Amino acid sequence: MRGNSILPLAPIVQYVEQKLVDPLTFACYMATDGQASYILYEDDGNTQEYRAGAFATTAVSCRVDESEVVVRIDEQHHGYRPQRDAYEVVVYVGNRVLRERVQAGQGSAFVRW
Repeated sequence: MRGNSILPLAPIVQYVEQKLVDPLTFACYMATDGQASYILYEDDGNTQEYRAGAFATTAVSCRVDESEVVVRIDEQHHGYRPQRDAYEVVVYVGNRVLRERVQAGQGSAFVRW
């Protein structure tokens, strides 16, 4: 994996209406001094409502410097809200693996190590 990348991870689902499995994982592969960002787009996957503006975005950013690691999650719901209870944030930096569960539906959340 290329350094300073964020990858969303979830179990494979067989069809659109299948219940999503919590949590959605954001794996952050970071250099020891870097930053990365990612925007996840979601809609209901079943209707044309996205054309009328019914969708959600989740922006994730990760910043690593010599004193701390900070992950920010910003949710925006535009007529659609994913059925999700939590996110799992995993940061791989140097020889460390940092892991934290974050409640979904807060709008914005920060994780600091």
